[in-house]
Amino acid sequence: MLTRLVPARWWRTWYAVLAALVLALGVTGAAPAGAEEPVNLPGPVHDPADVLSEAEEETAAEEISRLREETGLQLFAVFVDRFTDGGQEVDGPTWTELTSAASGMGTGDLVLAVAVDQRQYAVGDVGSTLPPQTVETVQLQDIEPRLAQDDWAGAVGAAVDGFAREYAGGGSDGGGGVVVPDDEPVHQPPRAGWAAGSGRSSSRPRSCSSPAQA
Repeated sequence: MLTRLVPARWWRTWYAVLAALVLALGVTGAAPAGAEEPVNLPGPVHDPADVLSEAEEETAAEEISRLREETGLQLFAVFVDRFTDGGQEVDGPTWTELTSAASGMGTGDLVLAVAVDQRQYAVGDVGSTLPPQTVETVQLQDIEPRLAQDDWAGAVGAAVDGFAREYAGGGSDGGGGVVVPDDEPVHQPPRAGWAAGSGRSSSRPRSCSSPAQA
């Protein structure tokens, strides 16, 4: 039986091509470490970044439930390491919109999405339930001061308190109650921001402008 030998140079060429393909896939397809793609949220509190203790998650869920009972607003709080889509980093508003769509959210749903390592966050009012000024007020007065101190659990509680306060006072328009459009709402893009600070901490972030340094 005759065996045909393949020239060594052929094998060297083949391995070189294969190595180049593997390298190319690794460069173009790999997401940043700790990245989180847009996701169908499994519940009101989602913490793949693991910055909340179990007790803090339970407290946050209870606070969010209270907000829904008192106002009809459903808040979702999400903590990830970095905002990514398709293996590439994206900004907070883009990630929040994609996650809202994947989760089938609508009028009355609010999203607080925080990328703790990327130092970014966004607040999305999915169905434009509230006046834009109301969302911005809650961001500036309630959420950003907590995020600037890396107080992740406090940011959820502050968001709940802020939205409850604005609901009771009628937000920026006065009159009380949630503003629900009669027709199909005009979508307001999520408002983004950058939380002050340089490190990540855990107890177990406007395209406005950057919040004041702590």
